Amino acid sequence: MRKIRLALISLDWIRPKDPLTNLGHASILATLQKYNSHQLTFLNNHRYSVKHCPDVEEFSENVVKNLIYDEPDLIAFGVYIWNELHTQLILKKFRKRIKEREFISFGFTGERKGEGRIMIDYLRKPLILLGGPQISYAPINTLEGYYPDADLFIRGYAEKALSQIVETLSTPVKSSTNMISSYQFATRQKYFLRPITTTTPNISNPTVLLHKVKGLHQRDHPDLGIQATVDMNSLPSPLLPVESLENSSSSDNNVSQSNLINPPVIPLNNRSFIRWETQRGCPFKCTFCQHRDTYKNRQSLPPPRTLSEIQAITSSPVNDIAVLDPTFNSGPNYLSTLDNLIKYKYKGKLSLQTRFEMIKPEFIEKCSVLVNELNTNIQLEFGIQSIIKQESLIIQRMNNLKSVKENSLLLRKNNIKFEISLIYGLPYQTVESFKKSIEFVKDLGAENVVAWPLMLLRGTELEKKKEELGLKEEILSSVDLDSELPKERISEGIPHVVESPSFSKDEWREMMRIANEL
Repeated sequence: MRKIRLALISLDWIRPKDPLTNLGHASILATLQKYNSHQLTFLNNHRYSVKHCPDVEEFSENVVKNLIYDEPDLIAFGVYIWNELHTQLILKKFRKRIKEREFISFGFTGERKGEGRIMIDYLRKPLILLGGPQISYAPINTLEGYYPDADLFIRGYAEKALSQIVETLSTPVKSSTNMISSYQFATRQKYFLRPITTTTPNISNPTVLLHKVKGLHQRDHPDLGIQATVDMNSLPSPLLPVESLENSSSSDNNVSQSNLINPPVIPLNNRSFIRWETQRGCPFKCTFCQHRDTYKNRQSLPPPRTLSEIQAITSSPVNDIAVLDPTFNSGPNYLSTLDNLIKYKYKGKLSLQTRFEMIKPEFIEKCSVLVNELNTNIQLEFGIQSIIKQESLIIQRMNNLKSVKENSLLLRKNNIKFEISLIYGLPYQTVESFKKSIEFVKDLGAENVVAWPLMLLRGTELEKKKEELGLKEEILSSVDLDSELPKERISEGIPHVVESPSFSKDEWREMMRIANEL
């Protein structure tokens, strides 16, 4: 078995309260620890924040230097809209550096001159693997065009797929030669030799992967557009200790080592805020959103895991939880989750993304217990986006406004706080229609009303129809924006829709000004 050197790259939009490791990245790390610890000789977790990155060139060069130093066999990136620019530049620079260093050199295995045998030194070319929403939702046969410097791509949930890739790469392959080669690399003007053998697979051409890993696409092979799936029951929690299922035998005494218990990837004992999930997928089909799952494909975390996490959370300093479920109150287990939070007396802040039309009496009841008996600070987040019929139809986000009014009244009666979000820059929207949406939601008594600019996320229906709808995008920076306008809800370096047949760029800027004053 060959042991793999893996470098995981996380380029995050880290906000002040966030852990250094995002939840998705942490779930991948926990899965590798559980299932692949015996197949990894090196696992380096690179975490960077790309928010307010003043010099993308310098930033990408530093990342490349760290990767060169690691000498990994496999480099895996999570690609999101906020790190697209950074990822592209890093890949380009890394491939250039590798190409510049293509050579064959010679060395000796003996310590003194004349001893040992000649070693032929080959430059190892790491495989570059990309996953994340920018990959998952890219149209079929477009990935090589978007990312000419990458080798492998995972569509869908990456935990199991990446685990299988590591397993496959570590599987021995017979070779017709017994020649041993080594990899020579320079660091701090010294040369080091790391032995490898040619009896192991050539990972620069891992054709064997194609039919073994669901959701994996390899460059220069047919793109099937299949999404990787995962059994939520098999995933370890990044918030709890992770037990490695297998461990290699000791090379000294050939005695099998006991399973290793790894500490949580996201430790709870030193932080007050976490992001948390209880389910994945969303039953709705909003045309601006990348959640394209159906009721059938949604999955909830197993109740025993959710319960264990709640027990760990309530016995830790954590007092602020943001639940990432796209629609918390649409899953099969959300009521039991609230029951367990009540049982273990969670008293901190709890933010839940919900839908007005799916509010049920039992949901109100349990939230009321948390708020009025335990003094939990619950904040429900409702994405209404627009109340204008034409705008709502094009984004497939119709709201029953009568139900919205009735349920907001119920929430206020039970002292349950809620926030409402809108989007500006929508097709058919005008400054006046945006103001009408604001006026409606302000009358509902929400504690907060926020508005976000429209971004065309890859693979969404709006992104596919942007030319038909006449939507024009721009990548904004602080130079593009008026210095006196706050920019908390504008992400620099990310394309935003700033013009359409129904509003000019100046009118879009007026909507931005209104949004920033909410």
